[in-house]
Amino acid sequence: MERVALFGGSFDPVHNGHLYMARKVLESGLVDRLELIPLKAPWHKKLASSARHRVNMLKAAIEGEKGMSINLMELRRPGMTYTADTVRILKKKYPQNRYYYVIGDDSLGKLDTWHDAAYLLKAVPFIAVYRRADVERERVRERLREEFGAEIVLLETGVYDLSSTEVRAAAAEGRSLEGMVPEKVAAYIKERKLYGAR
Repeated sequence: MERVALFGGSFDPVHNGHLYMARKVLESGLVDRLELIPLKAPWHKKLASSARHRVNMLKAAIEGEKGMSINLMELRRPGMTYTADTVRILKKKYPQNRYYYVIGDDSLGKLDTWHDAAYLLKAVPFIAVYRRADVERERVRERLREEFGAEIVLLETGVYDLSSTEVRAAAAEGRSLEGMVPEKVAAYIKERKLYGAR
């Protein structure tokens, strides 16, 4: 049995915070490998760059990263795509695998609002990555366990406070992206003038 972590996101762009989280999940020993899943544009927001650019930046970012790969199934599926459907498809196609879903702790309290949450919260354990201990997080985990039978692993990773919004703003202002994204991603953004980069 292979233990596989699924880490979905818009990755617009992928940044060092994403990679830090992914590495910490792999280092925890909870999983054998991790698949990054670039998502389609959610209904409530427009993405700043195309799927092609986001995938190319992901490829550049994980080059040489042991245990990481990219799963394009959400981008390839027609129509709206949901995490619950992705999990259903993967579990049916690869029944020998044990899947986990990686989230930031900011998503933990909203999990029960995700599409088909009743299925999703029973179908896979979640790995909630967090920066510092919090009593409320424990209460949320307990509530989801009681209401949905959810298995939630809390993984403390320390601080890497960065968002894609900050990276896009830095690119638009012509600031250096050093320390925010891998070098190859910074070069890709600059060469293609993504996010208004100069």
